[in-house]
Amino acid sequence: LLKSANDASVVLAEAVSGSEWKFVNLMNQRAKQLGANHTKFANPNGLPSKKTKQYTTAYDMYLIFRQALKHDFFRSAIKLKYKTIYTKSGRKIALKSHNKMLFKKWRRKIYGKTGYTRAAGACFVGTIQKGKSTLIIAVFNCRNRWDMIKHLVSHYGGIPL
Repeated sequence: LLKSANDASVVLAEAVSGSEWKFVNLMNQRAKQLGANHTKFANPNGLPSKKTKQYTTAYDMYLIFRQALKHDFFRSAIKLKYKTIYTKSGRKIALKSHNKMLFKKWRRKIYGKTGYTRAAGACFVGTIQKGKSTLIIAVFNCRNRWDMIKHLVSHYGGIPL
């Protein structure tokens, strides 16, 4: 989640389901259960696939992200700026979040997950609290992703950053 370890997503998919393809089928089933009817996954990492077309919408990512927020691990992970992990042999690996909003000097933080492909452009799905409400923002194909998110949250969410 911090560093978009796409290779790790494949390893985890194989560990959970026995194969990447079986896991992708589970992902697609779960997306439909959540009401993400305009989403089709081709792999566990979201990168372009030559074999199968995949697609989603900002609304569907909102639905999926909203479900992910129900898990403590996910909520904790998206708040991390840095994390050091260790291999079994003891090699140290330093990770840094791609979420630049964690490093900006804004009054409030927006926690979430970045993404990028040529087709989708710069993307982000994230959350910010407004009183007792949890706001979720999803943007795709933003040239100035961070400025756009700041504008949307400030202007439409009524949260000065």
